[in-house]
Amino acid sequence: MTLLAVLPSTFAVAETETSLPRHPIIVNETVAWESNAIPVQAGRRYIFSDQYLANVTNEIDIRYMLANGSHLDVRVEQFGSSRVWNNAAISFAAPPNAVSMVITHRIHGSGYIVARNFKLVAE
Repeated sequence: MTLLAVLPSTFAVAETETSLPRHPIIVNETVAWESNAIPVQAGRRYIFSDQYLANVTNEIDIRYMLANGSHLDVRVEQFGSSRVWNNAAISFAAPPNAVSMVITHRIHGSGYIVARNFKLVAE
């Protein structure tokens, strides 16, 4: 498994831009680029996008933290491998009772992913 360097990135949330630290993580041989917790409004629609390089199939997942303290994990979409910068974009609505979310762009098993130019827009 090869993990490449973290590239500069920013999130743009609604009309304000906030620079959030991004970091690679490795859990059970899963390589991922994960956001910090991002506050959300339950029921509101969002668009998330980034650019990635990956030598295997990859996916964007969201973990919602709910008002009652539990969480909800959602696999949003899968993307193919790409040896040139490729755009990934998803549109989704935060579920009822959601208070925050963590967005993860990940692969499973051997391979690599590098992601950059993260953007989150509230519709």
